[in-house]
Amino acid sequence: FAGTHQGVEGFELRITGPIRAVGAFAAVPLQAETTMGGTTMLIDIIDVFTFGDDGLITDMRAYWTASDIRIKD
Repeated sequence: FAGTHQGVEGFELRITGPIRAVGAFAAVPLQAETTMGGTTMLIDIIDVFTFGDDGLITDMRAYWTASDIRIKD
């Protein structure tokens, strides 16, 4: 994980739509804005969380591909 963030000059996450929660799961649409080498990129992401019986997060997965990345105007 740490190696994927080398050279990042800035990073911001924002929720871009409604959070969907059912039972022990929640899906969150996010957009990451990051700057590398003076170029700012936007990445559309869906994070899916799993919660234990105690309400704490037991797993988190981020879903995105290279086609979800674009240069910010």
